Amino acid sequence: MDIALHLTDEEAAALSALTAGVSQLAERAVETEAAVAAALDFCLTRLMEDFEMPDTAVRLQVNQARENMREHWTRGNACL
Repeated sequence: MDIALHLTDEEAAALSALTAGVSQLAERAVETEAAVAAALDFCLTRLMEDFEMPDTAVRLQVNQARENMREHWTRGNACL
C-alpha cells in the first residue's frame, strides 16, 4: 500500500533521524519504511503495556494490529 504523507520540515528531519537511529541499532542500513515499521511496532507495544485503554474493542484492535505486523514481518529485524 502506498501512503503519501505531508510532513513539516521538522517531521521530515525526525523521520530521517529515526531511520539513522534504527540503522545504527540494526548495524546496517535500513529503509525508511523499515524504520517506520519498527516505530509502529514500538508504539503499539507501548499502547498495550503502558496505557489503560478503557475501550476493549480499541485494545483488541491495537493488539491484533501488533500481532499481525509481527506475524507478517516483511522488513527484517529492524526493531526497537
